[in-house]
Amino acid sequence: MEKSSPFKFLDAFQENDRSVFFGREEEIERLYDLVHQSRLTLLYGQSGTGKTSLVRCGLVNRFMPSDWFHLYLRRGDDINRTLQETIERANVVVESPLDILKERLKRKTSHPVAQPVDIRKEKSDNPVIHGLQALHTQFLKPVYLIFDQFEELYILGDDKERTTFYHTVEEILEEAPFCRFIIIMREEAIAQLYDFEKVVPILFKKRLRVEPMSLDKVKQVISDSFAAFNIHLKPDRQKDQLIGLLLDNISHRKSGIALPYLQVYLDMLYRSVHAEAGNSGSGYPTVSVTGKDIDALGPIDDVLGRFLAEVETRLAGELDLKKETINAVMDGFVTDEKTKRPVQYRRDQDLMILARESGLFFPTLAPETLTRILEGLERNRIIRIENESIELAHDSLAEEIDKRRSSDLRLKREVISRLHNSFIEYQKSGQHLNEKQLESILQVAGSLSLDPAMTSFIEASRSHNIEVARVEQERMAKEQALEQEKLTTRKQRVLIGVMTILILGALAATIFAITNQRKAEQAGILAKARQLEADSLRLIAEEQGLQASDARDSIRDILNSIDEITAGLVEKVQSGRLSGDELQKVQQAFHQLSEPAPKPASAQTISYASLNEPIKLMTQHEDKSLVEITDSLVPRNETLFMVLRVKTPQTENLQIKWYNPENERSLMADNIQVTDINPAQELVLKKTFNEAGPYISRVFNSKGREIGRKRFTVMSRSDLRKARREEKKEAKDGN
Repeated sequence: MEKSSPFKFLDAFQENDRSVFFGREEEIERLYDLVHQSRLTLLYGQSGTGKTSLVRCGLVNRFMPSDWFHLYLRRGDDINRTLQETIERANVVVESPLDILKERLKRKTSHPVAQPVDIRKEKSDNPVIHGLQALHTQFLKPVYLIFDQFEELYILGDDKERTTFYHTVEEILEEAPFCRFIIIMREEAIAQLYDFEKVVPILFKKRLRVEPMSLDKVKQVISDSFAAFNIHLKPDRQKDQLIGLLLDNISHRKSGIALPYLQVYLDMLYRSVHAEAGNSGSGYPTVSVTGKDIDALGPIDDVLGRFLAEVETRLAGELDLKKETINAVMDGFVTDEKTKRPVQYRRDQDLMILARESGLFFPTLAPETLTRILEGLERNRIIRIENESIELAHDSLAEEIDKRRSSDLRLKREVISRLHNSFIEYQKSGQHLNEKQLESILQVAGSLSLDPAMTSFIEASRSHNIEVARVEQERMAKEQALEQEKLTTRKQRVLIGVMTILILGALAATIFAITNQRKAEQAGILAKARQLEADSLRLIAEEQGLQASDARDSIRDILNSIDEITAGLVEKVQSGRLSGDELQKVQQAFHQLSEPAPKPASAQTISYASLNEPIKLMTQHEDKSLVEITDSLVPRNETLFMVLRVKTPQTENLQIKWYNPENERSLMADNIQVTDINPAQELVLKKTFNEAGPYISRVFNSKGREIGRKRFTVMSRSDLRKARREEKKEAKDGN
């Protein structure tokens, strides 16, 4: 049977561990002085420096019980609710009359025994203040609120939760002078306290950084711990050398040591040796450690990684599960910031059911299987299962588990976190996922354990985005049609105006010829003028690109009208009957010709391109023939051919855009003039991709509406061969 160990492993030292808590005597005194100098003390340091142990064991034992009443708090689901509920529970805890009498006599007071107060019955805007006042009245001691792992407020909380807490602290400092705060947090999160300091200016006034333990201190801890736990280094004459060997293995040439690694290493060393017969007066069996034992365990490098791997393998064998399943469950307790994630749960008879919002981070497993895994992880000291929550034993485990994450899993976790946060925001404000968020989530949704509410949220977001896209496309189409109509009208007005000027010039030349030349020359001059009119009309129409039937009809109508006006003018000029009034009427007639008549509604109908078949991806063989890519995997640095079978009732512009779906940045936009494509013709585009990764090709018609898209992945040739081998293997296994 495996021998139990006196070392703490990954647990924090508690109040009853005073006799075996070594190496932090100076820090205990400094912290004790600070908490008396200010009503708020900030205790910070790197993960693994022993901040929690310094308070829960060192500071607690430095205080006399009559000097303070302290409450430990973690964020839980919401730090404000946790604070209120913790104070409520403390108020309904009734001390025996004898204990209260002893306490009062120590303080030499004559106050009557206070009855416990349920702050839920207090009529106040802030029950927290009244609850603290009730505690102070009941125990007549300063009340210390100790917030451990305060960084969770910034990793797991939101702005509303934080702002509410800041102002609660502000109010407590103003209204409850008997109350003091100790805030414990990792130093990398200190930058997040800027807004807190604006509300509570004394936040940084009294602070203490817990430094990593030096090698000299570690040597002291080892010596004192071995003496306390009846552990002897053999041979005794080599004790200093053996401690030096231990230090080399533990420090591995580093200046500081993370205390969890030290405790885990000493625990593993203790369990690897055999207890000798007989006990000493200390109550611990006599244990001898030799140089061979130390060499066999080896250096501390990756000691937690080895420990996790051993537990993973052992549990997989005991439960007849894959190691990947055990690892996936452990991974659910780790945040994206490499810290431990507290997970709420409830008991259903013998089963542990995770809270809905937490289940998203865990693999889909039967409740019986998940319960067995969780119990196994607790048995192996990986997690702690409390009354309402489960979490990793220490943040150092979270960092080790994070190291084991693949890039795909890391990306998946980021997507899950975004989905989780978006769902919370949706419940508060009704805000849906946008198209970009939805696309990234749908890529991994099939592998997630989604409850009905989360699934409904995704479907509602999908429907919302479709409707938004439809409304936007309609708006763009109307704007484009209106702009096109305005452009056509402007072109025609410019055209007809120029035409009118040229025709008037030609007509003036005609009148001049008729008036001043002989009849034999009149016909020739008139013919040249007519030719000038026709050439002007043709050149202007070609310049403006007006080849459509409506433009040709307008030009034809103008020419017919000009013929009639010109014939009448010529006749009156020849007979000498052209008056000034009639010349003015002719001028007005030409102005009317320059204003185009409105088009009938039927003539304003616009047709747009569409695809007859799905887009095809193809590569070119050595014989120049094109072969279709059926698995959407494209070799890097090889020309990709995209084949479109386009239906185009009239002249259209197609736009092809290539996207990287990870950031939806347009990589290239090809504008293609489709002038000679018939309904059965294929349009072939080609492009070479030099960077591996996922891509999307999207096709838009001139209306700006997407008419087709194609997803594909660009891979190196070696990765492509590997992927296709795996596909064949999976297909074979499936058959």
